[in-house]
Amino acid sequence: MIFRKFNIYIILQLILIAANNFIIAWTIFQAHLKISTLYFVIVLFLQILFLFLYITKQNKEIIRFLEAVKYRDDFSKLSEKDSPKSHRELRRLLNEIAESYSQVKIDKESEHFYFLNTIKHVNVGLISFDKNGKIELINDAMKQLLKIDRIANISQLKPIFKNSGLDVENIPPGKAQLIKIQRNHEILQISLHATAFFIKDHKVTLVSMQDIRNEIQKEEIDIWQKLIQVLTHEIMNSAGPITSLSATLSDTFKDDIKPHKVGEKLYDQIIIGLQAIQKRSRGLAKFVETYRNLTKLPQPVFNSVSGSELLNHIKVLMHEELNREDISLYFDINPPDINITVDEKMFTQVLINLIKNSIPASKGRENKTIHISLKEAENASIKLTVEDNGNGIPEEILERVFVPFFTTRNDGSGIGLSLSRQIISLHGGSINIRSKKDEGTIVEIII
Repeated sequence: MIFRKFNIYIILQLILIAANNFIIAWTIFQAHLKISTLYFVIVLFLQILFLFLYITKQNKEIIRFLEAVKYRDDFSKLSEKDSPKSHRELRRLLNEIAESYSQVKIDKESEHFYFLNTIKHVNVGLISFDKNGKIELINDAMKQLLKIDRIANISQLKPIFKNSGLDVENIPPGKAQLIKIQRNHEILQISLHATAFFIKDHKVTLVSMQDIRNEIQKEEIDIWQKLIQVLTHEIMNSAGPITSLSATLSDTFKDDIKPHKVGEKLYDQIIIGLQAIQKRSRGLAKFVETYRNLTKLPQPVFNSVSGSELLNHIKVLMHEELNREDISLYFDINPPDINITVDEKMFTQVLINLIKNSIPASKGRENKTIHISLKEAENASIKLTVEDNGNGIPEEILERVFVPFFTTRNDGSGIGLSLSRQIISLHGGSINIRSKKDEGTIVEIII
């Protein structure tokens, strides 16, 4: 309809121009109409000029619209009221197309904004890069996981993954991997998955990473608890009868057998042997009962506790032992009125265990100190660190310190750190240790 009107208008203009040409041709042969010929020539020039300007204006409006679409620019609305009648239909159509295009553009930008904000707030670390390694997207979770701020190319991550066996520039897509990386003397268990896809001819690799230490720790705790339950059950089933039988045999032997019948020396050896069996079986039962506690932790009863009051209570409890070993205990509480939601008895036991581990680790050192820091952390969590300047833990045994029964001390039971990790797990938190030989140890708890 619009272009039909446009064609009719052009045809009328051409007819008028042709008619004007005939008139000019006729007046040329009329001697008395010389001046009229000049007038008609001027009219012809104006007709051609008007037609040219009309077509040029229409073309400019269409070209302007098409360029706005091509370069995705905003298209300002064309005035319909102030335009000639022949232009109004075309302008109206262009305005409707522009509005539809603008709405599509707004919808796409809204979807893109929603997508970016979703990526930004997910807890899984995400990073994408092109075939040249150029970073196209990285979310906050990935920056926090790898402790990086800005990155332009995936090759910049090589130092972080140098000991993991992962080639960050050639991550195989479609295959999940479990790798270990070291971040600020801290070992992370990373679950990694990559996928590759094409946007037109543009290849993009999207990599997700997540620290699954807490999940692995919980799984390890469950496995150890089941194993301890089986072992303690079987050992107690054997130790009980041995204790009872050795006591019965010892009493029977004393009552019914006279020393002169078997010889005093043999008599004494049998009595001592039976008593030794009885004593060791009772010791074994007590030992098993101690480790059975690892599987009988009650559910925590949570209360809001003043951080400063909790730490001062710990200081009073450990004062005598710390003084005896000449160890200074310092606190750093920020903010000073910070409260933590914990089971006070269970959490106190964790702190006592950690301090008791730091005391023997400081033997032979000068200016022995234990520094406890309690601060607010990200995501409304609380971070507590216990740091000593002791002898540290050798790297080769650092990963085994949470294993039940494992200890490097002659008088150690091997359940302190394992018990502490279970307590922190029941609080929904995590506990990690980083240490360096001859430089000290830092235990970090996040709840």
